[in-house]
Amino acid sequence: MELQYTQPMVAVYGAFKRYSSNTAPLLKGYSMTVPTGTIYGLLGPSGCGKTTLLNCIAGCRKLDSGEIKLGIRKRHELGYMPQDVALYEEFTIAEIFQFYGRIFNMSKNKINERMIELLKFFELPLSGTISKLSGGQQRRVSFAVALLHNPKLLILDEPTVGVDPVLCSKIWEVLIKMSVEEKKTIIITTHYIEEARQCQLIGMMRSGILLAEDSPMTLMTAHNCSTLEQVFLELSQKQQEAVNRNNCDTDYPPFNKLHYIPPLISSQAWNVNRFIAQLQKNVYWLKRNFPILVFLLLLPLLLFSIYCSTFGKKPIGLPFGVVTYEVDNIRDCGNNFTTSSFVEIASRLDCYVTQPLSCLYLEYMQKEDVKLIEYQSVDDAQIALSKNKVWGVLHFSKNFTSSLLERIDMGWVSDDTVINFSIVDVWMDMSNSIIGETLKRLIIKSYDQFIGDVFEYCGGIPSSGRIPIKMNDAVYGGNDPVFMHSTLPGYVLSFGFYLSMMFTSGALLLEKLYGHLERKLVAGMTMLEIVLAHTVVQFILMICQTAIILWTAYGLFYNPMEGNPYLVVLLLLLVEIAGMCYGFLLSEIYDSDRNCSYAGIGTVLALFLTTGVLWPVEGAHQIMKSVMWALPVNAATSTYQSVSLKGFKFYHPIVYKGFMSVTFWILLFSVTAFIINRIRRN
Repeated sequence: MELQYTQPMVAVYGAFKRYSSNTAPLLKGYSMTVPTGTIYGLLGPSGCGKTTLLNCIAGCRKLDSGEIKLGIRKRHELGYMPQDVALYEEFTIAEIFQFYGRIFNMSKNKINERMIELLKFFELPLSGTISKLSGGQQRRVSFAVALLHNPKLLILDEPTVGVDPVLCSKIWEVLIKMSVEEKKTIIITTHYIEEARQCQLIGMMRSGILLAEDSPMTLMTAHNCSTLEQVFLELSQKQQEAVNRNNCDTDYPPFNKLHYIPPLISSQAWNVNRFIAQLQKNVYWLKRNFPILVFLLLLPLLLFSIYCSTFGKKPIGLPFGVVTYEVDNIRDCGNNFTTSSFVEIASRLDCYVTQPLSCLYLEYMQKEDVKLIEYQSVDDAQIALSKNKVWGVLHFSKNFTSSLLERIDMGWVSDDTVINFSIVDVWMDMSNSIIGETLKRLIIKSYDQFIGDVFEYCGGIPSSGRIPIKMNDAVYGGNDPVFMHSTLPGYVLSFGFYLSMMFTSGALLLEKLYGHLERKLVAGMTMLEIVLAHTVVQFILMICQTAIILWTAYGLFYNPMEGNPYLVVLLLLLVEIAGMCYGFLLSEIYDSDRNCSYAGIGTVLALFLTTGVLWPVEGAHQIMKSVMWALPVNAATSTYQSVSLKGFKFYHPIVYKGFMSVTFWILLFSVTAFIINRIRRN
């Protein structure tokens, strides 16, 4: 018996919808009417716009043009089962019901009562995680969640896919009973067209257009067909003929958001139960994904241990070639050379020298942890240098000692021969500028100490022979600075920014990609509650990561901390919050986890290049220097360096400007993410 109703539960008038101006419309003036208490079957091939239409009815999407009127106004009166299962696989069945029950403001007893009733009906186990259920069982749990709060309007997208035929028949019996006895309205899509015979009303849809809307028997009788599939085929052929004949599409109307009336009243922006439900969900997710939690906590320890152990240290044990014609072998340098020619000159000049001065110079080189390798000729040494066996070559002439002593004695009037023989020839491999500059500094430092001893051996004042430049104690940093100390702030902040961004964007994209976000929003949860719940969990993680990072850098490896450590902690937390906000922004911009990962990795590479981790920003091109200061972490890096290495207070301009910069970027990322979210939802 066909039922007649006058008041529609769902009425769609002239609906148009497409996702961009470059894509084909999914709805082209679509209209439909679903009477109250009716099971309405929405039939059509994949891609015809069924799911888009249901999303618009459920309030997930907005129509570009047209109107949707519902017999309900509040979201808790709607039950929605999406095409995807959209359940957290790590959760147990009971946790899933408790989660959605809290969203619907149900009491714990009422949730348990409905859960037992629905699990019994759908023949589901009372325990077990979602991931261990079969595909059909997961769809039944999803169906049961849609029925949990006893809604007036049910929207079911492919609810019987993969369900046992016997249980499928039982489900249809219950759906018919709910529509007849409880006056519930049910909109259902199905791949099985003949299954739709049990609907009181069906709408056949193709290419975003309603082909026909009536009861199954009426349609089959009107088209003289024995099956609904034949009816659908006949209507599709007629529509295609009409399209081919007219060779034109319906004009697409302009979108006017001022005239759009949402079908459902939006939930209040904040509800404690919904917030707690989302917060518990985040905690459960971390507990069930314990390896990810361990990774997030141990990764800082691992990376900073590697960084502090290897990066920015003074290179030691570097091979350096030596060619000296004063001795046959540098191992003989420890012997007394009482019969050598330079001894006579030393005696004449009253210099106490018992070995070649080249040996004395090499002693200072060895004290600097340089590995000396002797060669018999300059040609052999230069061949070794060209083959990358050594980083440089020192050459001492045969008369080096005597020439140097005479040069000291003669001073201004030294002839060219004396000068030439007293010079130490050096050839360097400068392909690695850091190693090259380190060795050059060691060569000069060794010579400065060596020449002072020579003057002392000759009865002079040691300082009179040394380079006439006095390096006093450094105002900031040590007299022998370590490159790692100056690069650590950029590394710490860049890595803290990346960790927060990675976890935030990954967590929100998982929600989007698996349909969890859409289902929660339909159920009434707001983005504010989702974001705040994630922020709470992320903030706890940030505190733990910050503690691990700083303990590794300063407790385990004793990097210098001259200023207030609490300023550093606060700054790092703010940068991590900026990274979290950037993660929110990326999750709004991208719908693909791959694209989001590319953007995140690219951002971190840019930070490493611009924060002084690889090279000081003062060495950048002038154009780059003029814009680099405005990047998210750069000003904060200067602040970190000033506090940790110089001991600056908060009121110093460099320090408070860094805090102001991070705060600005937090606000910018947050506002931009909010605007993009509103634009995309509109």
